Amino acid sequence: GAVLAIVLYLYRSMHPRVAVLGRYKDGTLRDIEINKGLPTDDRIVAVRFDGSLYFANVSYFEDAMLKAVADYPKARYLLVVGDAVNQIDASGEEVLHHLVERLHDNNITVVFSGLNPLLALLGAFIFGFFQALAEWVKTLPSKPIPGEFVSMLPYIITLLVVSGAIGRVRFPKSLGVPYKRE
Repeated sequence: GAVLAIVLYLYRSMHPRVAVLGRYKDGTLRDIEINKGLPTDDRIVAVRFDGSLYFANVSYFEDAMLKAVADYPKARYLLVVGDAVNQIDASGEEVLHHLVERLHDNNITVVFSGLNPLLALLGAFIFGFFQALAEWVKTLPSKPIPGEFVSMLPYIITLLVVSGAIGRVRFPKSLGVPYKRE
């Protein structure tokens, strides 16, 4: 049962929901697939990623962002709405870095919204710490733990931290309250 639960969790978190956003009549950004006919800008692509950004889904994230930009060839800005991103590990940070560089080389500026930089920094530190610990354990003269397990340790710890943080996401106080422009 526990193994099946872990496999299902990994499967679901490997392909989180990605939504291209358009401006709703109240001024908020909404999914254009759910709300058909929302106006979008050819020069600005707004995309929401609804999941943690960690080793298991970084390639999916990168593919989704590149597809969104490819669907709007006149785009000069990619807005990544990260309100639902509650964890970023070191591999997620690395993909973000390469994505920004790659798009910058193609004259596209990447802008992030709603990310909590302290959580991203904490995730990178946790992953880096356990990666360094794994390398240190490999240098010990007596090997109490197999090398393959030690190499998996940063990923296992990150997965445990991510799965523990999922239920602790706080939603905005204004959730469900329409935005009124003054």
